[in-house]
Amino acid sequence: MADSVKVAPDATGVEILTDTLSSGVGAGKDVQRMKLGYGPDGAYQDLDERPATDTTVLAARVDEAPGGVTYVGTAAAGALPGAAAWRIKRLTEFGGVVTVEWADGDAAYDNVWDDRASLTYS
Repeated sequence: MADSVKVAPDATGVEILTDTLSSGVGAGKDVQRMKLGYGPDGAYQDLDERPATDTTVLAARVDEAPGGVTYVGTAAAGALPGAAAWRIKRLTEFGGVVTVEWADGDAAYDNVWDDRASLTYS
């Protein structure tokens, strides 16, 4: 990954970065990433990644549930938590390994944040 430029720091540990992917299918592409401080060693977990040309302002919600489960949701700014407008992923930490799964098995903005714990993830 190329040098990152911090765009908007937040006291909660969330930050938005713009960087260039150095490998994989998107190598050489500029992306925006929302990251969340995760774990005692300060490692980061991506909350969201999209093309740097996408200027849509997003709202983000994070719920650290019991049992090593964290839900992360993003939607267009102003979306209500009861609206079917959220992209939700579930992070499950067990034995130092973090598993990332998406609500409905995809990254579509069509889930209800308030229903995050009862959605199907894969």
